[in-house]
Amino acid sequence: MNVLLVRNPPEDTADRYHQHLQSIGLRPYSVPVLETIYTNLGDLRGIVKGKSSDYGGVIMTSSRSAEGWDLIRKELSSTQQDCSGNPGG
Repeated sequence: MNVLLVRNPPEDTADRYHQHLQSIGLRPYSVPVLETIYTNLGDLRGIVKGKSSDYGGVIMTSSRSAEGWDLIRKELSSTQQDCSGNPGG
């Protein structure tokens, strides 16, 4: 029997859902139907760049939030390096 999984399968690790479904005789198919679009990056950039001392920590509740954080971190790191010639300003 075919089983349709509407999700993005992992790219860098074995797919545990596929493995399990195959182990019980099913034929899994993953169809990625979502596209990640980051919103509020400007707000995040402003907080990280200018108001980070107002926060005692950061809690990320998904891999997408961690990817957004890393995107801003790399952007700001690159900007600081470009402006001063030194990494980190």
